[in-house]
This record gives sequence, structure tokens and C-alpha cells, in this order.
Amino acid sequence: MSEEIVHSTPVNPENKSNSFLLITLFTVFLLILGGAMLTLYAKEFAGVEPSSEIRYPIQGESITIDTASIIWREVQERDVAEDGVVIIPEVTLKLNQQSSGSLIAFFRDVEGATVGDPFRIDLSPEELASNQTTLTLTNTVGYKKHSDFRGYLFSEPPYWELVLKENFSEGTKEICVIPIPPTELKTK
Repeated sequence: MSEEIVHSTPVNPENKSNSFLLITLFTVFLLILGGAMLTLYAKEFAGVEPSSEIRYPIQGESITIDTASIIWREVQERDVAEDGVVIIPEVTLKLNQQSSGSLIAFFRDVEGATVGDPFRIDLSPEELASNQTTLTLTNTVGYKKHSDFRGYLFSEPPYWELVLKENFSEGTKEICVIPIPPTELKTK
């Protein structure tokens, strides 16, 4: 039996720790890069822009929306809501006094389906000049159970939406889509 002589290079503990440090730093870099990309492109992944990131005023061809405020609230006696609905979205629009024309508005649920009754509002500068610059829209559809709404409170996009379009004799043109994210419930 012949003996084979194996030559080995002694392991330098300093090289091992340097390699470990480089691998660790590279891993941390990748995690930070991934987090930054996720943050930057979260709007695209979600498919909806949070209402705090909508840039007002929103200018249509003849209608300008200065601001919008959004709440979810319990149905009140004055509301026209479907039977059994106890919680509805409410969007208050502040319109620019120079706005005029015809506005079409409708709500979409989290699946993107149009829900409730659409609105058609004819606006004139005379009406808006007399301090009637706010328009409050409530849906006829919402949540029939408080527990369903509580589930929506913790949901991720997509959210309910309010779609606003200008109406012209030749058709309609979308002004904007306002997300209706979960908010604290306003009670009576």
C-alpha cells in the first residue's frame, strides 16, 4: 500500500471572517434594495393611489375639484340606502367656483363592480358662486353588517372608489378615481 502525500493549504481564520462579513453585507444590501423597490412601486402593485397622495386640485376640461374628504358612516334617516345596509361611504367634494358642466359620479366596490345608483349633477358657475361649492355624495350600497365593515378596516388595496367623469354631448371623459380607504366609522 502506497502512502499518498496530501498537501493542504492552512486555513487562515481571517479570510473566513472576511468572506462571512462580505456575504452578510451583500445580503443586507439586497434586503434594503428590495424594501426600497417595494416602497417605490407599492402604488403600482396595489393598483390604487392612496387618497393622501392624490394631487389637488384635479382639473377636468370644465370642472375642477379642489379637495375631497372621505368618511364611512352609519346610514341616517335622510339617506336613500338599500334595505339592510347600515354603513355607507360618503365623499364630500369641494369644487372650484369656476366649474361648470355636467358631472357623472358612481361608486365601485373592492372587486371593481359598479355599485349603487350613479349621480348626474349639472353645475353652473352661478350656483357655485353663491357658496354652494361643496357636493356630498353617498352611496345607496355599503355594508349590511358592522362585522363586514370591521374586516374592511384592516384590508389592503384595492379599496372602494368614487369615479368622476365629465359629461359632454359626444360622451364622457374621466376626471379621476378617488379611492375610498377604510376610515374610522362615523356614528350618528
